[in-house]
Amino acid sequence: MKCQNFALDLGERTLKIIEQYHERDDNLEEKYEVSLLINCLLGLVMLPKEKGQSYLPSKRVHELADWGLSRSKINGSKSKTVRELVEQLRGGVAHLSFDFKTDGNNQIEYVLVFDDNKVEVLAEFHVAELHPFLSNLYSEWRENYKKYSKH
Repeated sequence: MKCQNFALDLGERTLKIIEQYHERDDNLEEKYEVSLLINCLLGLVMLPKEKGQSYLPSKRVHELADWGLSRSKINGSKSKTVRELVEQLRGGVAHLSFDFKTDGNNQIEYVLVFDDNKVEVLAEFHVAELHPFLSNLYSEWRENYKKYSKH
């Protein structure tokens, strides 16, 4: 496997893994989409935080509806911008400060990410909206990275 730019390659491959998961045959008895998305969330919030935080979008969190977040909730009092949100999410996910809300059939419906102290909810992602969020986050970070970094 070739690697030309670690930061860009890791993000691209992470999103490709999600796409491959959705394209595969669904005859499996057990499905682990949420586990996959949690792992990808960890990678895709750690990557920009550690390899180029300044390239994160400065978009306001209340503008995230155009990223496909209609049922998800972002705590705007903790994070005003995507950059601030990613910094907060990175701490919460890296310290395993998250939980789940289930529907009436015990299927995971929402992923809740808390602050490091597991006191305040930073974000409540609807499972169906986590992939679009990650894809948009990485795409905008990648665009800024390519435009402004000296890679």
